[in-house]
Amino acid sequence: MDIWKKLIRDGNKLYNAGQYSLSQQKYLKALERSKYLYYRWPVPKEAIACVTTSYQYYSESYTAQGEVEMACNILLQAHKVIISLTHLSGSNSEYHPHLRSAKDQITNALATLLSEYPDLKICEGCYREIFGHSKPQKMVTRPYALN
Repeated sequence: MDIWKKLIRDGNKLYNAGQYSLSQQKYLKALERSKYLYYRWPVPKEAIACVTTSYQYYSESYTAQGEVEMACNILLQAHKVIISLTHLSGSNSEYHPHLRSAKDQITNALATLLSEYPDLKICEGCYREIFGHSKPQKMVTRPYALN
């Protein structure tokens, strides 16, 4: 866990200094480390938080560079991973509330990204799976006719 925390702290320092590409490398290593920790860490809440935080920071580093499609893809991947972890945890109810909370966090991050970048495209099936409904159609407004 200490290695993961150091990677996140180092990534945050680089991010705050505007060195997004370098912060990305730290966040990616933290993400890889978090997946390792998930299966070995005795406290489910902490292990799940590591995975979720790593994905979110990694995604944000792409958003900061204007690569919002990649940021969105990372959050979509995070959602799939959390769903998979939910299925893998099976009847271990100790994990479920934390996984549900992680799924909500990722869903909120995706909703925020989509609201900030309305032209961002994700497939209809992905949208429905994540948000539970079809993507709302944009309303087309017509200018008033002047007489």
